[in-house]
Amino acid sequence: MGQIANCLKRAQDEYSIRGTDLAAAAGISRNHLSEIRNGKTWVSEEIFCQLLDGMDKLAPGSRQYFCLLLSNSDSWSDNGRSKKKPPLLRLEEVLTELQDEKDQNQAILLVAQHIRKSQHLADSLILVR
Repeated sequence: MGQIANCLKRAQDEYSIRGTDLAAAAGISRNHLSEIRNGKTWVSEEIFCQLLDGMDKLAPGSRQYFCLLLSNSDSWSDNGRSKKKPPLLRLEEVLTELQDEKDQNQAILLVAQHIRKSQHLADSLILVR
């Protein structure tokens, strides 16, 4: 529960989503959201989905950010200071910094090459079976 609450807080902070707005978008009370964020109450699957939908309506991309945080939660400390950012977040930051179209195209080619290598490895593992 603590990981969900921590990732929810981080996503709200990163995307400047106010608790009042998120509670309204999710159809829950501000108090209920506060209890979820502080780890004082369990969040049902239904409310959890409503929160994620509400986040994404208020700030597109925030749901994906939340999921990245949650999937890499072992890379984040409990006190809010990052130990190491998840790889996809680092990649997103680097791609955002690229201003030149040539650099952007080079980055896309590098990612494609990496995917191709991964696919060749996966294909060879399937053949070994």
